[in-house]
Amino acid sequence: MLEPEILVEGNFTKEDISVRLNTKKFTLTDDIEKEIDDIWKEKIKEAKENNLNLYNGTSYRLLDIKKENNKLHIVFQEMEFRQRFGLREIHRRHGIHTDLYRMGCFVSATVKTADGKYLMVRLSGKSMNMNTIEVLGGIMETNINLDSDYIFKVVSSELKEEIGVLEKEIIKNNLIAVFRGGYTNICFYFEVELSINSDEVKQRFDKNRDIDVSGVLVLTLDEYKDTLQNHNLNKQFIYKLFTKDHK
Repeated sequence: MLEPEILVEGNFTKEDISVRLNTKKFTLTDDIEKEIDDIWKEKIKEAKENNLNLYNGTSYRLLDIKKENNKLHIVFQEMEFRQRFGLREIHRRHGIHTDLYRMGCFVSATVKTADGKYLMVRLSGKSMNMNTIEVLGGIMETNINLDSDYIFKVVSSELKEEIGVLEKEIIKNNLIAVFRGGYTNICFYFEVELSINSDEVKQRFDKNRDIDVSGVLVLTLDEYKDTLQNHNLNKQFIYKLFTKDHK
């Protein structure tokens, strides 16, 4: 595992970002693809035996990102989830090599309610994510139209899916940093503020439960910082980003 590394940092809104898709197919050598296929078959078997949700969707990986005059220019490329997952397992088995960096993209968000609380979720154990507690967010998949608002739409979509928050209830949704995580995926880290309080979120969640999420955690600022600081390497890095402006 690598130490997380900042690619860009700032305070970006929708107007600050442009995105485009490079249509060149993401390819790996035949021997790597063969190992990924074998890993994926093993994972399918494990998922069936343990009743886990598993599918080979299409997501985005980061090809290029540049910051010019406080504007971000981002280039994505499509990759299969089996490749994304398989490369992580290869990293565990053989170590991480620069030519096999995954660069698969996901969003993570610090979410603050109108009454000054911070939200995380308890996971059900039915997904590929084996954490028990997680920040809000998810993989950047191709089911949302890729335009200049894309990454912000992903955040909004995840909030609606995981805890039932509507886009109109998001009063702040800013991209704070993009960093490469410990297993070479790319985190787009957001800070989000809601117009509704934590009680409303809990009530909403009970009516809009996502299969992968078993509960909503409502935390004070200190509890939220403590949870991040004592989580995995990526969450510890988010803690460092968050506490720069939230002492």
